Amino acid sequence: MACLRLQLRVPPAQKRFSVAQKSTLQKTVSSPCPFSRLATAGAVVLSLGLAVGCGPESTSSPDARRLTDAPVGGTDANVPTDASVTDASVTDAGLADATVVVPDATIVPPDAMVMVDAAAPVLGHLLLSEIVVTPDDGEYIEIYNPTSAPIDLTNYYLSDDADYAKLPGMTGATDGPSINTNVDFLVQFPAGASIASGQAVTVAFRATGFVSTYSVDPTFSIGSTAGSSTQMITVIGGGGSTGLTNTGESAVLFFWDGMSDLVTDVDCLNIGTPSITNSIGDKSGLMVDGPDMDTTPSTYLNDSVAVLQLTDPVAGLSTKRVLPEGMNEVDMGGNGILGHDETSENIQVTWDSTYSAPTPNVSDIVVP
Repeated sequence: MACLRLQLRVPPAQKRFSVAQKSTLQKTVSSPCPFSRLATAGAVVLSLGLAVGCGPESTSSPDARRLTDAPVGGTDANVPTDASVTDASVTDAGLADATVVVPDATIVPPDAMVMVDAAAPVLGHLLLSEIVVTPDDGEYIEIYNPTSAPIDLTNYYLSDDADYAKLPGMTGATDGPSINTNVDFLVQFPAGASIASGQAVTVAFRATGFVSTYSVDPTFSIGSTAGSSTQMITVIGGGGSTGLTNTGESAVLFFWDGMSDLVTDVDCLNIGTPSITNSIGDKSGLMVDGPDMDTTPSTYLNDSVAVLQLTDPVAGLSTKRVLPEGMNEVDMGGNGILGHDETSENIQVTWDSTYSAPTPNVSDIVVP
């Protein structure tokens, strides 16, 4: 936790600050680091410990590298990206009525950036980058890390089911996901797994078939492994028929710290033209209680109507992300990282419409 500490020493005989002192105090607190000190003789010390941009460790913070790119951890509510001091009161004996009022004094670190456990990213978060829906042996989902730092995947999940948003309810006071365990899946990356800066990784459904189809090993696999692949953790589903629907399917990459009421969308895609049962679910207004200390549910913000691709990828070809989200996605009021609305992305622009041969473990994204 990164914290700033400001100490104010108040003379014992002075119960209230003068107008001039209040003005000096306000200017001092509002000034950028480093802070000057108000040093006067006295026995009463007012200490304001301000936690700025403090979040969980790398195992519980998606892409938490700086305030402008990191999703917010916590149990029931988002944490603001800067700390404000509004009404700090001196409550020591003899000075109970002495109040220091510092209106709208916001303390922001230099460059509005707090380093948590890695360098600041170039782009804010992981992206889905390529998906193959057919043939069955060649099915896979590819994920790309566009940031400038490796990302711990421990608390990242992947699903093709609209009920993924209810995951925290499995160990909370509300209902968990209802998923067809034979054909659909909700899986978690294994503890300690990571993705390097600029790396693309693949998650295969049939590892042996993947190796036979592409002559390379998948990075991860659902079910049995092959070659150098690492097995994903099955949370729900993952049966023998698990895979992606050929005519269209949803894919959602999301983050959950294991305690919060709500998950955080990282990236999602409606592959091809899925049916209602295979499309990205609408979480708008959904209330979920996770395994935190209370039994009060939190509510998801409104999702957008997810855009569909115009056609379905045909056998032997893949659909690829060609552009980052950029201006093609609403970046406020959503359920994603820093409030982005991942369901609003115009995938008809950011993903290709003329499908080509798969390129597993190699991203085709062009950064403008």
